[in-house]
Amino acid sequence: MKLNVIIGVVLFSASLAVYGAIGKDLRGLPGNLASDEDQQIMREAILDALENQPDNVTTGWKNPLTGSNGIIRPVETYERDGMHCRKLRLRNNIDEQSNEWMFNFCKTPEGDWKIAP
Repeated sequence: MKLNVIIGVVLFSASLAVYGAIGKDLRGLPGNLASDEDQQIMREAILDALENQPDNVTTGWKNPLTGSNGIIRPVETYERDGMHCRKLRLRNNIDEQSNEWMFNFCKTPEGDWKIAP
């Protein structure tokens, strides 16, 4: 079953913006330094962490073509409004810039992961 993950992150900008679907093409958004390949590798790692990694276990992603990399660590799993939810810490290093974020994701009844407030 293909999951559509909503991530809401525009990478590495001075003004971070909450935005669209993980599967959405993020090219051309202000402040986005990650290549298309970086974004795809990161999306897959985030989905894997949401679906498979236990809390407090860190996994990583790396694009050998660009040198971009990051780590993902689920820090909490909980229920909210009847949905399975996870809090993730994301840290990325792209184009000599490092940034770190914390996001809450909840899995909808349809199987999609969405950013939770």
